[in-house]
Amino acid sequence: MSVILGADHLSNTAVLAAWEAGQGGTPLDRAHALLWYAVTEAERTGMDEWTIGRRDARLLDVHAATFGEQIAGLVACPECGEQLEIALRPDDIRSAYGDASTQFEWSDDDSAYRVVFRLPSSADLRAGTIQGSEEAARRALLERCVLVAERAGEAIPPGDLPDEISARIEEAMSEHDAQADTQLALTCPACGHAWHAPFDIADFLWREVAAQARNLASDVHTLALAYSWREADILALSDARRKMYLELLLV
Repeated sequence: MSVILGADHLSNTAVLAAWEAGQGGTPLDRAHALLWYAVTEAERTGMDEWTIGRRDARLLDVHAATFGEQIAGLVACPECGEQLEIALRPDDIRSAYGDASTQFEWSDDDSAYRVVFRLPSSADLRAGTIQGSEEAARRALLERCVLVAERAGEAIPPGDLPDEISARIEEAMSEHDAQADTQLALTCPACGHAWHAPFDIADFLWREVAAQARNLASDVHTLALAYSWREADILALSDARRKMYLELLLV
């Protein structure tokens, strides 16, 4: 079964292929699968070196091209449990993102630390997932992305940076790749509680793709049983024509 790549739009065939590729995988695997079938073939070779912000910005494009400009969902208030409806557009949550090849310098006169770092990429995160704990993964990520670490002019291994300095470097990374950490400012209409809720476009898009894949599989099952058509032929039908044939089976 051939899958047409590119243009950010996931065809029906690509939706099923992306779902199959990401099924049972980690969140990073699922985000990779979604992009693999949406970007052009030329872009796929360098995709693992994109920053997470750049990846998420592209996933916003994939959502808009595949499911439209509306992003809707429910969020529970952490104070009273009230379910809030959210409705926004991709452009409402777009932020600047960085390039993994760009180097940044951070220094602090009080602590005498100086650090040169680059932004994490998907490849860096994937390398961190093989570590035995979350703390080990964080340290491994820093060791990959910190290019120079000094204290009072003396070079030190990135792994020897104190936790406080490491946390500040991570904050600096987030500032330079803001799209990777999207936060929604929300206020509960029931109790008035205000908070910031993280929004993960990769997880949100995956849920929509998984739901669409189930719907498509159901349509294929019904039409294949009724007409003995091949899966590829059914998926090639427009949504309107596929719906028309399904309605005819009910007559």
